[in-house]
Amino acid sequence: IASVLIINWAAAQTTDSSATITSSKISYQFIYNPRSNRVEVKQISKTSYVSNGYQVTLPISEVYNDDLSIDGVECKVDNHTPANFAPKFSYMSISDVFYSDARVCYFPLSMPKVGSTATVTFNETITDPRFFNNVFFPEEMDVNAKEVVIKIPHWMKVDIKELNFGKLSITKDSTYDSKNDMDIITWTADDLP
Repeated sequence: IASVLIINWAAAQTTDSSATITSSKISYQFIYNPRSNRVEVKQISKTSYVSNGYQVTLPISEVYNDDLSIDGVECKVDNHTPANFAPKFSYMSISDVFYSDARVCYFPLSMPKVGSTATVTFNETITDPRFFNNVFFPEEMDVNAKEVVIKIPHWMKVDIKELNFGKLSITKDSTYDSKNDMDIITWTADDLP
């Protein structure tokens, strides 16, 4: 089984200065699921925020569909799960046009004071690696540190293409995990606009 993955830097359109992303880590691992007899990609994204003002509320959303499932969502604000944390899952519509395969998970992330910290984690499964084709570095706000990790077992062939890195200082590190017989490729970047 082969897959092509593009690691891409594309400039963000606008930024939100009410909060800063202190760290963003996205991990992808190719696995074989014997129950469904297919290769899947397990994705874990963990984003940490710090509030730059009082009563900051950020809209958090994650789009999914029939080929991408959300297996779990966690939220912590100042090291506690908010009492009213209840992510909503619904079908997505744009300008009253209903898209049957597009869905969204969303919730407000409220940080009460300057310096409040929050962490949001999504656990997801991409059920067909053909749909795992782009990874983007930019976020909706400034990022202090970003890390993208891809774990590729040796039985899987993946072509990776890095695009639009330009003059940004994005570093790449590759290691071999002999215990799990997989390559681990990590891209890191600091102070991303």
